[in-house]
Amino acid sequence: MANQQHIELFTQGVEAWNQWRHANRDILPDLSGAHFEHMQLSGIRLSFASLQKTSFHHTQLKGAYFVRADLSETNFDSAFLSEAHLDSAQLINANLRHAQLEKAKLRITNVSGSDLRNANLSYANLDRAVLNNAQLDEADLHFARIGGTSLVNVDLSKVVGLDTVIHERCSYLGLRTLARSACQIPASFLHGTGTPREFVTAACFSENALQHFTTCFILYAHKNEDFVRQLSADLRGNGILCHVMPFEEFVAHEHDIYQQITVYDKFLPVISAYMMTDSLYHLFHYAQKEALAKEAMQQTPVLLRIYLDRSLEERKPAWIRLTAGSRWPKHCDFTGWPEVASYRRSLEQLLQLLEL
Repeated sequence: MANQQHIELFTQGVEAWNQWRHANRDILPDLSGAHFEHMQLSGIRLSFASLQKTSFHHTQLKGAYFVRADLSETNFDSAFLSEAHLDSAQLINANLRHAQLEKAKLRITNVSGSDLRNANLSYANLDRAVLNNAQLDEADLHFARIGGTSLVNVDLSKVVGLDTVIHERCSYLGLRTLARSACQIPASFLHGTGTPREFVTAACFSENALQHFTTCFILYAHKNEDFVRQLSADLRGNGILCHVMPFEEFVAHEHDIYQQITVYDKFLPVISAYMMTDSLYHLFHYAQKEALAKEAMQQTPVLLRIYLDRSLEERKPAWIRLTAGSRWPKHCDFTGWPEVASYRRSLEQLLQLLEL
């Protein structure tokens, strides 16, 4: 429910409102559900404000500040938001049809489920933005910047300008986006996002593309190769695409792990005594933090440790605190894996966890 005093202050105009915000920085405005349609509000400062279900239909908001604002279900239909500051805002299920967002900043912004049909996002900065389940038909992304951006379960086949998008680093598409887009995505865009070829093959040339309920990146020590070979074969046999790499190959290139964690749904590090060297432990610690950062952005489980023994947990427990209080299971116990029945029980548990 909107604060009536805040609405009265807001209607006094941009200059008066901005002066009040400057003098009362500790107050978080609540304008939720209000109607500010067909108004001239360029440069308005609404950072940290509650604006759920507020209507800015056809409103001039050039250069406006919405940093960390709650804009869930807000109506920006045909609004002018060029050069607007929307970093870290919550734009979940918002109406942005025909909105003008050229050169807007949407870094770390959650735009999940929003309607962006016919929106102009040319030259916009979408670094680490989440656009899962968004509608993007005829949206213009000419020269938009993306990197670490999430585009899960999105139809990209009718998006304009994908071949001009600037990729700061890899982004996350997933099989469902590829399948929904009928693989009508420019090769240059797929290359820029770091999408593996096996994803394209599975989504475009497999009759049961959407039955691949997840994709996995498995990181392990060389000496656990027998276990990983068996596990990856069983996962693939259950329709899961997985990419396996030994830790040792990343020791001098730890930042390459970021790409793998970004493009695959799940990160499964295999934990054993063979990781006790300082270099491998440091690498795992870095990889785990990257996976947890993705979890926070996606609000979906990513990290799932595979335990082959308890030696690392016993000797180096500090990293376990990183996942303390997590809402999702963080490990699967394969400590009895050489024994067939024990391995099969653990595999069934893992398959269930991967469906979360």
